[in-house]
Amino acid sequence: MTRRAAHYEKILATQGLTYLGSVHNGFRQITNSKHAVKTPEDVAGLKIRVPGSELYMKFWRAFDADPVAMSWGEAFTAIQQGTIDGQENGFSVTASAKVNEIQKYMTVWNYTYESYLFVFNTKIWESLNPKTQELIRRKAKESCEWGRDMVEANEVKLAESFRAGGMEVTTLSPEELAPFKAKVQPVIDEFKFKYGKDAAAAFGIE
Repeated sequence: MTRRAAHYEKILATQGLTYLGSVHNGFRQITNSKHAVKTPEDVAGLKIRVPGSELYMKFWRAFDADPVAMSWGEAFTAIQQGTIDGQENGFSVTASAKVNEIQKYMTVWNYTYESYLFVFNTKIWESLNPKTQELIRRKAKESCEWGRDMVEANEVKLAESFRAGGMEVTTLSPEELAPFKAKVQPVIDEFKFKYGKDAAAAFGIE
């Protein structure tokens, strides 16, 4: 079991849930109407729609951006009207909302990760016989792997379709990402302290 899985299992157990796996849902990227984002300075001043949590607000402010907490249902119109400059979501959400049709630039920087957790009510789980538990665990694992492969393949296709539709899609290299990481390190340190070393280590944040 990975450190992340062990962490999920520990936390969910306190809530009466049994962890069976996590389904990859992609990384969040940035799109905007102003210019291509290739350096931290390119983020400064951009009004970006965010879900509104403390983490998102502090992350974007670290780059001197202007994060705007807004319902996702309002974002498309806000972009069209110029109320905001862009948004941050994965490929699938960007495509399903047709944001790629009204935004010129997208930068692939994988700034935050999303997954869905596959869980089971522990009381019911413990009432099942071992063979049924083993079957469910095996099928949960297969489903998670299928979901990961599907999302990754779909993102490649969506990137191609975005480019074909006229969007400039920039993928940052590890070297290009380095100054972004340096800029946001104080925010990382703050949340490492808030949530603890074990939680940070579970997600590879040392």
